[in-house]
Amino acid sequence: MSKPNQDALALEVRYVPDLGHFVAGPNAELLDRLRQIEPVRLGFESLHLWGEEGAGKSFICDCFRAKASALQGLEIHDDIDRASAFEQRQLLQVFNQLQASKHGLWLSTSRLPPPQLSLLPDLRSRLSWGLVYEIKTLADEDKHTALQAWTQERGLPLADDVLPWLLRHESRNLAYLTGLLLDFDRFGLQSKRSLSLPLLRQWLQAKGGSRPRDEPLG
Repeated sequence: MSKPNQDALALEVRYVPDLGHFVAGPNAELLDRLRQIEPVRLGFESLHLWGEEGAGKSFICDCFRAKASALQGLEIHDDIDRASAFEQRQLLQVFNQLQASKHGLWLSTSRLPPPQLSLLPDLRSRLSWGLVYEIKTLADEDKHTALQAWTQERGLPLADDVLPWLLRHESRNLAYLTGLLLDFDRFGLQSKRSLSLPLLRQWLQAKGGSRPRDEPLG
């Protein structure tokens, strides 16, 4: 394995998602509730998060996965709306068992609120039993703050003008932007060049051009 690839891997390995990196914006109530979840659970709690892609659902799931050893009876199911019929039956059984044990935390996410999901009726109703929060999209200023904190935690040495340019010219979906920045960082390591705006524009052009701001993500 080449040295640049080893460096890129090291950047990914040392990053540990933490709620301290979550920029709340309009989601302050949700963040406060998440911080109240204790390492040792007493009783059963169900929490379902919904919102558009890139709102932060998967990041929150990753934060709880990172401390799974300290949370007893933890069940995390990101994008539960994509589960097959067979998987839905299994999930319903897991939910019922966890609830019957009266000890644990169920955390699931989807793009739409539970009543609008195309799931088994019993599973859909279970998701509405506990706390349900919509993760609202951040304003552009908050997205810049979130991306800046994320790149600093990852150790990505971006030039100061890279993030503002991306938010003006690329999709402002955070999931897309963080993936793009990781790819850009790997390119910078392999080419042994600093992560400047001219290099970013050159790299994007070689990839086929920038994604229009209003183009929907898959």
